[in-house]
Amino acid sequence: MKKFFIILVSSLILIAISIWFIINLLYKNVGIQQDIIIEIPQRATISECIKDFNEEGMLKPYWFFRNFCSLFSKFSGKQIHSGTYKFTYNQTNFEVIISIFSGKNRCLVKVTYPEGINLYRFASINKKMLDLDSAEFISLAFDKNLLKNYNINSISLEGYLHPVTYDFPCKITNKKVIDILVKQQDNVWNKEFKKSAESQGKTRQEILTLASIIEAESPTEEEKYIVSGVYLNRLKRGWKLEADPTVAYINNKKGRLLHSDLKNESAFNTYLNYGLPPGPINSPSISSIKAALNPKKHKYMFFVAVGDGSGKHLFAENYKEHLRNVSKFRKVRKNRG
Repeated sequence: MKKFFIILVSSLILIAISIWFIINLLYKNVGIQQDIIIEIPQRATISECIKDFNEEGMLKPYWFFRNFCSLFSKFSGKQIHSGTYKFTYNQTNFEVIISIFSGKNRCLVKVTYPEGINLYRFASINKKMLDLDSAEFISLAFDKNLLKNYNINSISLEGYLHPVTYDFPCKITNKKVIDILVKQQDNVWNKEFKKSAESQGKTRQEILTLASIIEAESPTEEEKYIVSGVYLNRLKRGWKLEADPTVAYINNKKGRLLHSDLKNESAFNTYLNYGLPPGPINSPSISSIKAALNPKKHKYMFFVAVGDGSGKHLFAENYKEHLRNVSKFRKVRKNRG
């Protein structure tokens, strides 16, 4: 009886020590001096994951946390979630484990790309929000091999990056960002516009190019379809488009154009060259793509801004009428100062 009592007490003490050991390890501080970002690859095993954490000085000893996580996965039915995680120095080991099995604490950066921006603006936003090298982004955007991989028949990725809001991992590369933006544009095109373009005998490049000019010309939904019709009328008659945004694009210029700008010898200068420019001049919105595919039928051949800052335009069927509209524009602009 005494022997049994000794064994029982010893067992209880051993169990108590084991429980204390487990609780102490689980609720112990993760052991890092500052916040850290860790990437868990897709399909990473528990062993691989714990080893990665060990390399950063976390979740030690390896044997304990590997076995604990294996048991946790088995009895909870949960798997480790891949992704980029941000852990703080004051978290416990147990909080880290709960995070990677629930997907919480994944480090995401919300990045918004406004409609109608060009490659250089994309690069600038990536630099500011994701700390990515702008020069590298531009270099990749003009990389012929990358364009070929995406089956893009253009001189750059201009117009092929979809401008919406994304949640990116904290640690991401320029190449990965481009991949996400291009594939998103592919999805939108294939889902909404591909059949319509093919039925009209037009290429994706042609539609995106026209849509990008429409995007730069008119901020209003209603006018986009009218502007699209003007350009279609000019193309049908074999006229030059004479679209100011294409000239502004050459030197990434904002504000009023000078007469000297119109003489810039570039393939994008629609004052010197007939037809569409060799590619898009920005990343157009969905509404501008719709307008490019569905131009409003009318006889307008010219348009000029109203001049009141509304973004609206005055349209004309002939040059004489257009000159009167230009005169109105100048008066409004003069009165505004």
